[in-house]
Amino acid sequence: MEAVGDFIRDSLWSLDVSCVVGDFPSLKSQGISVSLLEGESSIRFLGTKSCIRIPYVTITVRSSTYSDGQRWLKECREILDSLSDSSVLAIMMIDSPSHRGRDDLKMHEFQVIYKILIEEQ
Repeated sequence: MEAVGDFIRDSLWSLDVSCVVGDFPSLKSQGISVSLLEGESSIRFLGTKSCIRIPYVTITVRSSTYSDGQRWLKECREILDSLSDSSVLAIMMIDSPSHRGRDDLKMHEFQVIYKILIEEQ
């Protein structure tokens, strides 16, 4: 499961902002957080030995300005919508991107949730 988070984080390396798997390192951090949620259980893939795992990934963007956060979220979506890998069958956004508001430190938070179909041998 951690490999999925690392794959997503590594795919976002071209963005001009820090990207972490899991929680942000501090409350004052701005950047992108990739959180993994257990998804649907494995099922047989077309009668072969392969199985499909379907984890959910939450992308959270935290920024000091609304415009930076909106731009970073848009760039994340563009990258994730174009990703392909030999084991990644599909990456689908399952919820509309949302602005979650501002926290106590006045940092803007945006969030979007993806479902990823992964073929496993």
